[in-house]
Amino acid sequence: MRLAVYGNLIADRLIIIDSPLLSGESHNCVKTLYQAGGLANFCRITTEHQIIPVSQISNDESGWMILKELRKYVDINEISITYTSHTSNATVIIDPTTNTRTGIVQWGACRRKKNWLPILADWHHLMYLDRMTITENKLSSFSSPISADFCDINQIHNYNHLIRHLDFLIVSELNCGRILD
Repeated sequence: MRLAVYGNLIADRLIIIDSPLLSGESHNCVKTLYQAGGLANFCRITTEHQIIPVSQISNDESGWMILKELRKYVDINEISITYTSHTSNATVIIDPTTNTRTGIVQWGACRRKKNWLPILADWHHLMYLDRMTITENKLSSFSSPISADFCDINQIHNYNHLIRHLDFLIVSELNCGRILD
């Protein structure tokens, strides 16, 4: 199956702490990792299907790190490079003692992409639909099946005009009640 995944590529800095994260407290960092995040996480874990990431990065160090890592897993031909913005980046604090993570994102090139065009695929997934700039007209040109997920489900009702073009909406069990309200 050919699966096109549209959305955000983010240069992640993962910081692992050794005690519960408490606001205003100092925490010991036991490990720091740098890796491609956002839709790259999806590309890294799936080997059964042909994944085609569709996104945008900048011509900067973070963008080139993402491309270098993604080349190990997928074809990167549908990733465009811009010279007008920085690559999105995030600091993610991982607290293994409570099994939680907190992310702080500086959005960049992937959020500024506006020309989301469908590519030849058996399935289209829009990752973090609420962090993409896509028009209803563009989305209606995608062939089915189309699925999407959200970064922040709290504003989902602002996207009803896009949701009606989806075949599947993927949300966490924790957020289902908010969608049905």
